[in-house]
Amino acid sequence: TGGIDVIEGTADTEGALDTVGRLRGAFDRSELLVGAGTVLDAKTAGAALRAGAEFVVTPSFDSGVVETCNRHGAVVVPGVMTPTEAVAAYEAGADALKVFPASTLGPRHVRSLMGPLPQLPLFPTGGVSLDNVTAFIEAGADGVGVGSSLVDSEPVAAGDYGALTDRAASLRDSVASARPSGLPTADTPSTPNTCAHVYPDCICGYAGSRDVPLHCAHALAASRLAP
Repeated sequence: TGGIDVIEGTADTEGALDTVGRLRGAFDRSELLVGAGTVLDAKTAGAALRAGAEFVVTPSFDSGVVETCNRHGAVVVPGVMTPTEAVAAYEAGADALKVFPASTLGPRHVRSLMGPLPQLPLFPTGGVSLDNVTAFIEAGADGVGVGSSLVDSEPVAAGDYGALTDRAASLRDSVASARPSGLPTADTPSTPNTCAHVYPDCICGYAGSRDVPLHCAHALAASRLAP
């Protein structure tokens, strides 16, 4: 995986929820966390959770999606752009906030949000790549969501999965380099029941340190679970 252990299947892709179910069956949650993205409504959120998704990511804030995920104890990361949207989503019960579209907003927007709202866990998504991931982390992002710049169609078509692994490792290394403390390890003290609610054994120490590791393709505030 190149060190990236959180992935999503986008709900607008044919067969996405079946893929989520197969991945959940193939990997232990200590190896890989699997969720659903591009979820637009509560009905789709419920279907994703029944299929085995452990988290739900949306491109926009829908209170019904947040409520559904909260009811089932699942992590939910709604998309936001403005301070008003960010605060409303967080107060509604969001675990983290997807700052979207990152390509349009840029790192300066993340820094501007962090000024008056430092308590919000922000994950820029949409246009994050090796070229700008360092700038987003240095601006205060807790993590990033990476899609097409990681899972590029050309190496996929060629079956060159080694290239994808190398790219994932490079992204993770860039995030580690951008943080003074690097990325958490298995020796990092845990902060029980503060990281994404349903992961009490999370090792990232999110609430106290904000040192949340890179999670790809649209991330959540939870690290690889301690064994």
